[in-house]
Amino acid sequence: MSALRPLALLLGCQLGGELFVRLLAVPLPGTVVGCATLFAFLVFRGRIPHGLGTIAEVLLRYLPVMFVPAGVGIMTDAQHLRDQWGALLVTLVISTVITVAATVWSFSAVARLVSQRHEADHEAP
Repeated sequence: MSALRPLALLLGCQLGGELFVRLLAVPLPGTVVGCATLFAFLVFRGRIPHGLGTIAEVLLRYLPVMFVPAGVGIMTDAQHLRDQWGALLVTLVISTVITVAATVWSFSAVARLVSQRHEADHEAP
């Protein structure tokens, strides 16, 4: 019975994200909006609800199984991948460069904020 609440929270966030994306025609996956909603909820609450960590660990344990359909899809579209390999390569390189730049920028911003907070804590009487 205690596993139903955290599972309902996960599915509710996913459903809320899907509804948000479909009703407002937002060009984002609903699951991403649901994850952002769950993250905001956890930050607001300040701690992980009882049972949610256990459910998350179970789901993460079986996460590789969820990649099987994607792998099968890639293998069935191998000819399409051979035809479009140049465009895919350019897309992968550009997206990797953008991801690395965004990660560096985010890390620098968070490090700067943490440093300022740390200095402010030590200067306060």
